[in-house]
Amino acid sequence: MIIFLTAYSDKEMIDFAVESNAFAYLLKPYRDKEILATLELAKAKLNTKDINQSDKRMSSRVELVSGYIFDTQLNRLFLHNEEVPLGNKALKLMQLLCQNRHITMEIESITNMLWEEPKSGQTLRSLIHRIREATCYDLIQNINKFGYKIGLKRA
Repeated sequence: MIIFLTAYSDKEMIDFAVESNAFAYLLKPYRDKEILATLELAKAKLNTKDINQSDKRMSSRVELVSGYIFDTQLNRLFLHNEEVPLGNKALKLMQLLCQNRHITMEIESITNMLWEEPKSGQTLRSLIHRIREATCYDLIQNINKFGYKIGLKRA
């Protein structure tokens, strides 16, 4: 969190503060009470932000088979709190399947969303094969002759 304490009130400096996403901009001369009040507000906002971020983090986590967790906000796959390294297309596929976790996605829909141009089913199968080699086979489930869905943790 950034708080500007400055004697400058020109447009360029204020624009810089805006670009920096500053919490406050205090001009000299400032009083001790003004600084303390700003710091108290910043502290309260940070605590609220931490709680909200924690809530968002929990809701953005999708529990998958074999202990895997996909964070849809970070677009990252984890196993035992360790990130599983995957390429951009693999992460994009995981994101897509997790966002649509309650349905089976058609092969053609997946390829169009991933590559934005016609690709063969073999291209998608190769990507899924690479993901399965890096993780586990059940993470992405094949629904015969139709499409794929993500392997969710069973309740």
